[in-house]
Amino acid sequence: MRSLVAVFTVGIFAIATPAGAQDMPGAVDLGAQARTQVQSATARGYAERGGAATARGPNGVPLSARAKSYCDSYSARLRQYGAKDGRVMKLAAACRQAGYL
Repeated sequence: MRSLVAVFTVGIFAIATPAGAQDMPGAVDLGAQARTQVQSATARGYAERGGAATARGPNGVPLSARAKSYCDSYSARLRQYGAKDGRVMKLAAACRQAGYL
């Protein structure tokens, strides 16, 4: 009787474990993830190339479109995080160096 219970127990785990593993949450569709990464990198590249030649800071330093948008959002970040936050202080220093502050 004990051996029969042991056989059934092993059999249940042998069948249930692989079947349950197929439905585990957190599975990633690598095709969708790669597609998203390629699209965002392409968009970021277009934004950087498109604005780099024309955008210049007040002191004449050429800026990328991304850097200009970061400096434009300085006041919003200052309100959001406060003047003592390290991220805001770094942003202020970079924008000051570019001539925006």
